[in-house]
Amino acid sequence: MSPLTFGWNIAGTVDMVGSEVDLKVGDPIWGHLDFDPFQKQGSYSEYVVMRANAVAIRPNNLEAAKAASFATTGLTALQAIRNYGGLESGKTLLVIGAGGGIGGVAVGLAKQLGAEVIAVCSTRDIEKVKLRGADKVIDRKNEDFTKSGIKVDVILDTPSKYNFSKCSQLLKCGGTYVDLHPWTLFSGFLQALVSGKKCKFAQVQSKREDLELLGEWTLEGMPLPISIESHFPVRDLGEALHQRLKPSRSGAIAVTIEGGW
Repeated sequence: MSPLTFGWNIAGTVDMVGSEVDLKVGDPIWGHLDFDPFQKQGSYSEYVVMRANAVAIRPNNLEAAKAASFATTGLTALQAIRNYGGLESGKTLLVIGAGGGIGGVAVGLAKQLGAEVIAVCSTRDIEKVKLRGADKVIDRKNEDFTKSGIKVDVILDTPSKYNFSKCSQLLKCGGTYVDLHPWTLFSGFLQALVSGKKCKFAQVQSKREDLELLGEWTLEGMPLPISIESHFPVRDLGEALHQRLKPSRSGAIAVTIEGGW
């Protein structure tokens, strides 16, 4: 049985193309490996095989490590609030976990979409979240936002520490609660059926048009809350994964393939 290789984010150069592909060898690209239970390849590899429409030309203002770190995070945040949440200009988004990677990106993307953003984060992240463009910031350590009386169109629960039943009273009629983990949603689906509101699980897919939109917004100056804390060669992958699990980690961990295993 062949081993499973981990990793989702990728940034690199095209080495080979199939027929009728509009990319060429040497193109700098970035993207996300879609989840497939039968697929055993991962991005912690010297080579990966991807659909042409699942990658895009990397923006020239993003170096490879930062692009790779942004790919999955950016796609997840964009698709969660826009595709699943139905967020658009004039609507209001509540982001739970706005101090984290996906939550922080969601704040900036929501402002690009023309939405109002209410952000929930810890005390240490308040100023950082304000710089990302949040219209209102709630300190979760000093205020129970579930009892705040606010009304929003979309809730994005990035840490999945809450659930639909705890947050549904914050949603307007027809509003949507979006979670990133399916196991918190089973009871929520049933409650949503009788509440006139929606409860959804967001699963990211790598799409060229979304990557191109994200790249366009970064070129226009959208704040990018992605920092690289440390770089590891792929031969030190075990150490990199150990570093990633540390609660004190404040940035992304980049794994570089140059030099091989």
